[in-house]
Amino acid sequence: MTKPDSKGFTIIEVMIAMAIFGIGILGVAKLQITATDGNTTSRTMSEATTTAMDEIERTINDTYDNIPITPPSPATPPPPLKITADSGAEYEVTRTVTTILQSITMFPKGVGLPAPIDLKQITTTVECKSKKQKYEFTTYKVK
Repeated sequence: MTKPDSKGFTIIEVMIAMAIFGIGILGVAKLQITATDGNTTSRTMSEATTTAMDEIERTINDTYDNIPITPPSPATPPPPLKITADSGAEYEVTRTVTTILQSITMFPKGVGLPAPIDLKQITTTVECKSKKQKYEFTTYKVK
């Protein structure tokens, strides 16, 4: 008895191929979800950084004496600045200013006379409540 010519695939071969294809598609779907989450986190971080830089630039462009020192606790700190970004995310911006150096005498290079130095540390915190992410930036202002 001779075997008939086998053309095509058996149902078992098709089912195995579909199972392998399905596992591959699940991996691609998970990869897509992870990439989307990463993009969302990056956008939030970029918006928070831009928001903080705007606040820092406003502070730096102000004169040294016009930058108020944040009262120490238990005093009530000023309320946070609330900003809504283009994406709809809401951010709370707080600024803490402390005096680091006050009237410290330094000798500039090449100058024989002392120069008084006053230094304020400005910490800007941006918090995205919906994403539960918090970013902190620190800069300094010299008088």
